[in-house]
Amino acid sequence: MSLFTGINNRMYGISSRGSVENNSSLIEKLTSAPVQSHALSSHEYGLATSPNAVSYSHDTTGHLSVGTEDGGVHIFDTLQNKFLIAWNPHRNAILDVLWVPYMPKIISCSVDRTMILSDAWRAEPEATFIGHKTSVRCVDVIREEPTTFATGGRDGKVMLWDIRCSRKECNHFHSINVIDSFRKEANETKRHIRITSVKFIGDRKLVSCGDTTDIIKVWDTRRTYTTYKRDRKSTQSTPA
Repeated sequence: MSLFTGINNRMYGISSRGSVENNSSLIEKLTSAPVQSHALSSHEYGLATSPNAVSYSHDTTGHLSVGTEDGGVHIFDTLQNKFLIAWNPHRNAILDVLWVPYMPKIISCSVDRTMILSDAWRAEPEATFIGHKTSVRCVDVIREEPTTFATGGRDGKVMLWDIRCSRKECNHFHSINVIDSFRKEANETKRHIRITSVKFIGDRKLVSCGDTTDIIKVWDTRRTYTTYKRDRKSTQSTPA
């Protein structure tokens, strides 16, 4: 079974045996009690703010991180239905947030063009990652190697980062690999692609997609795309 066949089957509830699974019982169990609803307010100003992104911790604590419009991160305990802590790593809206596996760390990406690694328990930023020219839309981490993560931006670039990288000044990190998703087909000029989602498959391949193209691309992260002088070539692509 190919990668995209597997994605399509999962989307439509088709099992590996080819039969359609019944998800109605699971959907019927999805409920939300009033005690599980939380109103968000700005950590700095106390005004109401809206959530833009959420991410669960990768352990059994049931902790949920929420990135907000005012650049704040809020942590909730979903098992006890209570608010825990909040801080503002960014000065503009957070577009995606990700809990790092096996670590009490959270990565947030923002309209302010930066990605920030924060300590979730101390509620304070630890490192800033810079490189995107416009807002950063999405982030994902290699689960088997949580020190490596990828981001996608409105500038059409996918960037790879390593929080252990020694190339840093004043705790500001720069990318270890850049994939430019501008594409050029036969008899066409280059078309700008705004990256809206990135997702690792294992520890070597990365899937990306954008809101101005119907193509999903798979990249081999072992390649150093920053050395390519011609158009970057993905290892696999398919119309969505």
